[in-house]
Amino acid sequence: MRVLKEEKWALVRTVTAICITAMALICLVLAAGCTNDLTEITENRGTGETLALGTLTTKDANAAHAATRADSPLPDATAWQGFCSGDQLHVAIAAGEGSTFTRSSGIYEYTAAGNIPGSGSWTASTPAYWQRANGNILTLWRGPDCDTATPGAYDMPLTYETDVIQGHALNAWDGNTYTNDADKWRIMDLLRYCSADADLPTAATGMPATGSPLNLILKHSMAQLCVELLPGEGMTAQELQAQVTVHLKSAAATFTIQTDGRPAIYNFENEQNRQDVRLLKNGATSLKFYALMLPGQTFGTNRAMMSLHIGDTHFTYTPGTPLTTTENTCHKLVLQVNRTEVSALSVTSTGWQDPTVITQPDEAEAEGILVINETPGTLKDNATLLNALKDATQESPVGLIITGKINDKDLEDLSSLMKYKDGDTNKFKVSSLAIYATGGTTLPHYFASNNPNPNPALKKIILPEGITDTGEISFYNCTALTDVTLPDGLTIINRNAFRSCNALKSIKLPETVTDIKNLAFRSCTALENINIPEKVTKIGEQAFYDCQKLKITKLPDNLESIEKQAFYGCIALESINIPDKTKDIGEQAFLVCSGLTSLTIGDGMINIGKKAFLYTSLQSVTIQSAQAIGESAFFGCSSLSDVIIGHVKNIGESAFSGCTNLSSLNIEGTESIGDQAFKNCTSLASITLPQTITGIGTFAFAGSGLTSITIPRSVKQISDEAFNGCTALKTATLEEGVETIGKNAFTNCKELTDITIPSTVTSIGNYAFNICPKLATVTFAGETPQLNSLGQNAFQSCEALTSIDIPDNVTTLATRTFNLCTTLENVTLPNQLESIGDFVFNECSALKKLDIPQSVTSIGGNAFNRCGELTTVNFLGQVPQLNSIGRHAFYECQKLADLTLPDRLTSIGESAFYRCNALTSIRIPDNVVTIATKVFQECSGLVTVVLPKNLENIKDLAFNNCSALANFVYAGSALPAPTVSRNAYSVSSRLKYLFLPNYTSTITGTSLIWAGKTWKNIHYNANSGTDMSAIDALTNINNYQNHITQ
Repeated sequence: MRVLKEEKWALVRTVTAICITAMALICLVLAAGCTNDLTEITENRGTGETLALGTLTTKDANAAHAATRADSPLPDATAWQGFCSGDQLHVAIAAGEGSTFTRSSGIYEYTAAGNIPGSGSWTASTPAYWQRANGNILTLWRGPDCDTATPGAYDMPLTYETDVIQGHALNAWDGNTYTNDADKWRIMDLLRYCSADADLPTAATGMPATGSPLNLILKHSMAQLCVELLPGEGMTAQELQAQVTVHLKSAAATFTIQTDGRPAIYNFENEQNRQDVRLLKNGATSLKFYALMLPGQTFGTNRAMMSLHIGDTHFTYTPGTPLTTTENTCHKLVLQVNRTEVSALSVTSTGWQDPTVITQPDEAEAEGILVINETPGTLKDNATLLNALKDATQESPVGLIITGKINDKDLEDLSSLMKYKDGDTNKFKVSSLAIYATGGTTLPHYFASNNPNPNPALKKIILPEGITDTGEISFYNCTALTDVTLPDGLTIINRNAFRSCNALKSIKLPETVTDIKNLAFRSCTALENINIPEKVTKIGEQAFYDCQKLKITKLPDNLESIEKQAFYGCIALESINIPDKTKDIGEQAFLVCSGLTSLTIGDGMINIGKKAFLYTSLQSVTIQSAQAIGESAFFGCSSLSDVIIGHVKNIGESAFSGCTNLSSLNIEGTESIGDQAFKNCTSLASITLPQTITGIGTFAFAGSGLTSITIPRSVKQISDEAFNGCTALKTATLEEGVETIGKNAFTNCKELTDITIPSTVTSIGNYAFNICPKLATVTFAGETPQLNSLGQNAFQSCEALTSIDIPDNVTTLATRTFNLCTTLENVTLPNQLESIGDFVFNECSALKKLDIPQSVTSIGGNAFNRCGELTTVNFLGQVPQLNSIGRHAFYECQKLADLTLPDRLTSIGESAFYRCNALTSIRIPDNVVTIATKVFQECSGLVTVVLPKNLENIKDLAFNNCSALANFVYAGSALPAPTVSRNAYSVSSRLKYLFLPNYTSTITGTSLIWAGKTWKNIHYNANSGTDMSAIDALTNINNYQNHITQ
């Protein structure tokens, strides 16, 4: 607490006029809401680009006009704070001889006179936007002294109480004109200009005799002093209202407006002998006082800042800590005036205040009832407090001002005294609470909360110096609370402290605050402005959840953590820069911040949490570094186009999934890309993966717009579905070092034309290159490729693939490996191949010849189904190991003419050679005991079949519709009758000849029926020494000794 000691009032110093620039300047900025039109005057049109200084200039009323305006405002033009409709900065002008500038109905007008070329006027019909540069104001001079060596000067008034002339019309900052003395407060930030040879305004004329005074409204370029007095011991409000005057020491100054890069309000550094300024009181019954101050002044601990006069007694105030005035800021002092001394209760800096004039003396409503508590711990027995609260209700609440000394127990008691029960409803009795008493440190939980009921009574709260913790749920659901003053020294904004204070628009947190805890401001739906002090290290969970109007331009440099859902649903947030010291952004921290368009994350980040920026409107993101970007962190950010990722180790699952506008992506130092990380990023055409990356997750780039990709050697596994559906991908380069290509890795890459599989790859997963219709070339690199596993459907529907050389380490061709490769003509099978699975070459309609290695033991069902151009199948080696051919294996291979089945074959599946029309003969190996259903059905060119020695069964329709079939050769030495199913030989009407080369017994007429067939001719007992190995030798009747004819 700072105490002001009584002193003699110092003599008022005189003001020294200082010569300033060769040209005085008048600020004119026209923007949205205040429009002008310049017509019939020579001008140069701008384009909205920043103009060089000095282009907006005219000389005097008789000189040619030279002015520049733009057809549209600069992008930041509407951001300038000011005083007209649309809240734009303007200057009211009264010009000299030859022309007049007046203001009418909120519109500036210029009326030409005399011999001005192209006379005309500014009107409101067409907007004209005047330029400004470098954040400073371009100005237009109008006045009599522009060509003289004697400049004008802008002077702060010595007193706001007397310089405003009674009855003189003044254009105030709110856009209205006032004449009454009671309205003087409205023009409190009015500065007057007079040319050097002009007299000050007089009561008689209100105008200087020789010059051109102007009213210059510069609110947001100035600092404001706001002083509030509270009656203390031995002093009443009525005495203060009647007697007190407040003065700002050494504040009046000569200054000018600059446009050359210096501050807009410029005070001469060498100026001396500044005079005191008397503050303007906000109405006759008010105890609030205001004045303007030049920005950049420092009132140190050795410099008196202000004084109070109460009759013949006066006090001076020197700050306890230096105070530097700041533009667009109200420096507020709250003082308690006792009979013998004045105490400074608080000194704070807040936003600019627009005071409301006080016309009726209502102490209880306007200022509150003063409660002085002398002894800590006794507040609950304070008679003044009890009387004030006795008849108060939530519907008729009371204002309280508490001074003196208290402790935390007093704060608990005060909380209880301010509340009452109305049936089952909790209610509150106080509308305004200003605590200046010292000694308390922590507010009790639920201090002003009616939880679970709302508190619609409390509108204003001032917490005392010494409070370090707001307490939990202190002002929860105070639905009318609009004015909050927090003390320096406060360190903690506790859980739920201001939750659901949905009328609260602005709050200033002291720079001492270090921690904003969970739900502190949740659902403050009207909250627009809040500063986050530099000492804050953590913003708790849901701290600003659903603060729909909140705009934060800067987070503190010391911030380490933004917890879960901290800014969830803050739809007015537009741009966020995360400081370098921030290590963690919690889950859903900025979820559904639909207005957020720009994000920069510093280089200290460790983790960006799950769904942190889900469904925002981000357009650009820069992440300097991080350990991890969490799951779905930027999921569905459909406006996001530009992402720069520095040294981020892990990009999590679905981190950027659905960012359909993402077109530029730069990642450095990343080690892993998670599942679906960039899935459906349809505008992402290219990405360079760094050599640090070791893993690409499932669906990582599925459905993206990539046209090319290089997988670095550091990546060992390309996970399942990684590039599935990249329909624009033309080139994929896999560097040596990649070991595994996962399931569906490149499925549906419809533009992919070629792929080279590194020699280090050992496995290609199921469907890896499925439906790559333009894939024409597959090359397995290296002399000894390590590939040993080729998955199901791996190259299915690669319709442009013409040849394939499968590495020798592959032992199995899984189901449908090359299914529907309709142009595949040449295939080299690996030497160690053991099995050809189902549908492996199904409908490979261009395949003409195939060499099957000796090591193959099985051919699966439909393996060569409908290979319409296949003419030759060779089983290599002296002793081929094939033992089974699956159903439909060579179904409708209509050109297959050259086929010798291996001796070890034991099983031929149903319809295996269905409609193989080019087959003329077939030798069925002896180990086959059953000729399966339809196995040779509709083989229309088949003439001769050599039956196995161990034949036991001929199944249904085995030789159905074999219209050319004439000869059976049976090599057994006996004639055991095999079981023959119905229609085995249906429509095989030419089947007449049975050849029995090894049968030596006599065949009688009764033996003409065998294997369910009556034979017309039987030839048996081959001639000794005749080579019967060839089909034509077996069917040559001259090679037989015995013949029988039906």
